[in-house]
Parts: sequence; structure tokens; C-alpha cells
Amino acid sequence: MNLKILDIQQTIFNERIVKINLPGIDGGFQILRNHAPTIGCIGNGKLEAVRSDNTTFELHIDFGIAKIEENEVIVLLDNIY
Repeated sequence: MNLKILDIQQTIFNERIVKINLPGIDGGFQILRNHAPTIGCIGNGKLEAVRSDNTTFELHIDFGIAKIEENEVIVLLDNIY
């Protein structure tokens, strides 16, 4: 599945991944391939994406929104630490 992470000014990440862990407002959640279409609020915490070679990409974030549809995850972020 493809992951795009964006903030107001730039594309931060645009790669294929195996899974992503997101800090939801009411608790963390994980997205895998063929996930049901969803829109969710992201809270303060660590975003962790795992690539197919098992390397990880991590960001500490404050707030954002995630849209999941047709094996694509788009994450729009307000603040990155």
C-alpha cells in the first residue's frame, strides 16, 4: 500500500509500506493492506510506518487526519516534532 504524509508546505513521505501505526485521539491504531475505507483523527504521539524491507520511518506528531482508501493512506499533519 502507498503512504503519503503531508503538511501545509511539503510532502514529507511518499513510499510503499506494509503497515502503519498511528496515534489516534482515543488510542493508537494500525492500518494494514486492504483496510476498510476510513477517515480518522490523529492525536499526539509517534507515527511509525514499516516498509517491505522491514525498515521503519518514524515521526513525532501533534495532530492530523488520516484517510484510508483503496490501499492508499494519506496523512495530513498540523505539527511535526
